[in-house]
Amino acid sequence: MFRELMSKTYEQMLRNHPEKPIMVSEFGRTPGPNQPSWLIDAYSSIESDFSPIRAAIYYDNITKIGTGQDHTLDQTSLNTLKKSSKTHTR
Repeated sequence: MFRELMSKTYEQMLRNHPEKPIMVSEFGRTPGPNQPSWLIDAYSSIESDFSPIRAAIYYDNITKIGTGQDHTLDQTSLNTLKKSSKTHTR
């Protein structure tokens, strides 16, 4: 889950730069049946557990370097992302 991926880095950023706003410059999830629910969880977590985060950018691409990880969104996940970003704006 997003919360597990973000917790250590988030805590370190708050500790080292408490006065700075935080931006997640890139995050993603591999495609599959759980991708839409993962996105909902990610945006809900940002809002409830990581409130100092002011921006989060979803990485919708296939990484060609190294493992070739695919983080593209299918249509259901894209619609979920659109809804989540509208619902979870501050």
